[in-house]
Amino acid sequence: MLAVLLAVVVMIFSAWVATESVLNVLGMRALLVAPRDAAKAIVGIPDQPMPVLILIGASAVVVGLIIVLAGLLPGRRPRHHLINDRLAMVVDNEVVASALARRAALVAGVDPDNVSVSVSHRHAVVRLTPVSGLPVDEALVNDVIGEELASYGLRPQMRATVLIRSEGKVGA
Repeated sequence: MLAVLLAVVVMIFSAWVATESVLNVLGMRALLVAPRDAAKAIVGIPDQPMPVLILIGASAVVVGLIIVLAGLLPGRRPRHHLINDRLAMVVDNEVVASALARRAALVAGVDPDNVSVSVSHRHAVVRLTPVSGLPVDEALVNDVIGEELASYGLRPQMRATVLIRSEGKVGA
């Protein structure tokens, strides 16, 4: 997120500088600040009063600190550690969601297209759309999904919620 934001800011700034430079070469008025005036303002920064210099320096330190900390501190990635007796893996939330959807569809007796799963850092929500006229045992699906999650040995552990829609889908 921070990398995207920084990239967008740099692209906008670069496009602005390029536009101002082209307008200056063509002898047209500047959109915001002429390149020559911007260069004079940057060169004249040391002549500014001390409070202005302190504000500029503090701003630069804060922005730099945010960027450095974002690079060094661990982030909350959509991944989980899957640990069993033989190996350890890192799996993405989408992999967990896909496996839970497949298992829920099998247990509920519905088409896999009628199951959607959303997975967050510690919670999975399974949404089922049953076939019209065929009830789905919510307790059974809930138990099976809970056992499935427990069998993965995910770290951090997750809990699941099963939601079954009241209206079914015809012929699904």
